[in-house]
Amino acid sequence: MNLHLVVMNYNKDEISKNLMERLNQFPLYNNNHWVGVHIDKNIHISYAPTWRRIENIEKTRFDIEIQNDICYILDLNIEQERRRKGNGSLLVRIIEEFCYHEFSSKKFITTPSGEGAKKDKNGKCFWEKIGYHYFNDKEVEKTLP
Repeated sequence: MNLHLVVMNYNKDEISKNLMERLNQFPLYNNNHWVGVHIDKNIHISYAPTWRRIENIEKTRFDIEIQNDICYILDLNIEQERRRKGNGSLLVRIIEEFCYHEFSSKKFITTPSGEGAKKDKNGKCFWEKIGYHYFNDKEVEKTLP
């Protein structure tokens, strides 16, 4: 799909509204949280409790970038005390569904780091547990059917 056509069909407010509607199914979301959208040759979307970056360091948040039909998950964090309770996998699923329905994104790519990169006793990291696989030594991807 041509990203230019996607950008022409959406505006920042519509993208924000549609994402917030999907985030309503996420238990850590509330209507006071912030969604930021920047559109240039790609579409950049951020979600966090507040627009002030320094206040969000340890908070639940994400940053994604849509390039053509690929969604790059640039940053994903779940607050420490909320981890290992299904919140991370639910938030990723919401991102995937949103990007698929809004931008026809079927491919998702990220670079695991921090807690998300740590392997469990079965040798899998968080991303591998939710269906992503390494396609090089640093990045994981998932392609929706």
